[in-house]
Amino acid sequence: LGARFSLSDSTAILERRAGTGALGRSLELTRGRFLIFFGLCTITIVPIMLAGFVVFLPLEFFPEYDHWLVSTALACVVDLLEPWMTLVFVAAYVQCRAEERRARASAAAVAAGPESAAGSSD
Repeated sequence: LGARFSLSDSTAILERRAGTGALGRSLELTRGRFLIFFGLCTITIVPIMLAGFVVFLPLEFFPEYDHWLVSTALACVVDLLEPWMTLVFVAAYVQCRAEERRARASAAAVAAGPESAAGSSD
């Protein structure tokens, strides 16, 4: 469900939807794209987790250097990577909305196709 709900933050902010409305909209936008969003979750979350592991690993081997200032500074370094995840999912949201608009436009063109062609020849 995490992959399917990954656009809920973007829909809540960009479409001003609250609570379950944002979750439902995220489900709509990600329908049929589970593997894509699972991959996006993987390539955004795993590097942040690895960076946190690598940054804090020396403190496990050298506990004498573990001071709250050092831990805070290292946590800030890891926190600087987190906005990247937000940017990736906002870009995915924009892409899904563009595809949705194109699908609606082509469906409208197909529905109005023969009638609009006959009306324009008058």
